[in-house]
Amino acid sequence: MTMRSYAAVAFMMLAAFFTGCNKNNDEAVDANAISVSMQNNESEDAVQDAIDAAEDAFDGVDDGLRSGRTEEPERCATIRINDNTRTITVDYGNGCNIGGNRTRKGKMTITYRGSRNMFAERTVVFDNYNNGSHTINGTVVISDRTLSGTVLSYNVLGTNLTITRPNGRQVQISEFRRSVRYNFGTRPLDVSDDEMQVTGSTTGTTEEGRAFTANIVTPILMKGSCVRANTFYPVSGRYEIKSGGLTIYVDWGNGDCDKKITITVGNITIERTMP
Repeated sequence: MTMRSYAAVAFMMLAAFFTGCNKNNDEAVDANAISVSMQNNESEDAVQDAIDAAEDAFDGVDDGLRSGRTEEPERCATIRINDNTRTITVDYGNGCNIGGNRTRKGKMTITYRGSRNMFAERTVVFDNYNNGSHTINGTVVISDRTLSGTVLSYNVLGTNLTITRPNGRQVQISEFRRSVRYNFGTRPLDVSDDEMQVTGSTTGTTEEGRAFTANIVTPILMKGSCVRANTFYPVSGRYEIKSGGLTIYVDWGNGDCDKKITITVGNITIERTMP
């Protein structure tokens, strides 16, 4: 699992956290705020998982450099490479178990520019790609990949993404922007000293038709040392989610692997230790 995957797990856990608040807090926090937060977090998880699967597939036929990924698509997906058209097709068919009771379905097509190497810009088109719970359609471009010392930097732009939730209703993401800096540390073969810093924003519409924006106002940081300690959460960073007159802040702490999180809606602040 990549650190992107760990971030995705954190987003899902945050969604679950909102549903698990005690009754008094549920009554105090606007129901729309909880709904918007949950749908944003689920959408984040779906997009992050789709990007992770695409990067796995690309690196699995790439340059052989350590990426921290596990080449999950190679376990069961059908991967076709066409060097003439510079495309890689990853087809999970009607259901492909990638391990850990996780099943992926659908298809993605990766088109790359220039040579097929770690610096290539790649455009990923998702065709009913399903991560086991959510189905995603749309396009993501992964670009501006550079390596400086041990730091791999790149940008992500997703446009016109449709995420179909388990209830059959859809969240529309018009724009998903991320800038990522992945530091492999002093021990490239050991994830424990890796760090990933993420900034960016999301613009979309919930299944009820509520427009929302989610901005990372303080960079989100993931630490490989926390992953080694089975703590799959960011250690710091802050989100601001806005929808209509609502503003929600999610704060991941001060850098410790302590699982602590603070959620603020209006003048109400909820502090919890994540499970």
